[in-house]
Amino acid sequence: LEQAAPKEHSFPPFYIACGTEDLFVKCAEKFCSRAKARGLRAVLNLSPGKHDWEYWSKALSQAVSWLFQEENALY
Repeated sequence: LEQAAPKEHSFPPFYIACGTEDLFVKCAEKFCSRAKARGLRAVLNLSPGKHDWEYWSKALSQAVSWLFQEENALY
């Protein structure tokens, strides 16, 4: 992200999902914050859960729904 310059590149929006009990939650928050500071579109979806399939089975459904919203389309 430190080298990313939105003016020079066209980046798709970032969707970051992380469980609040996930050991990577601070990293996810930091990544989203830095992306936004660089002028990139980023969404952080925090919800209860750990870094496991129980969490991801729910989070993937939400991510797919988000991806197909018109403002997030990659076409």
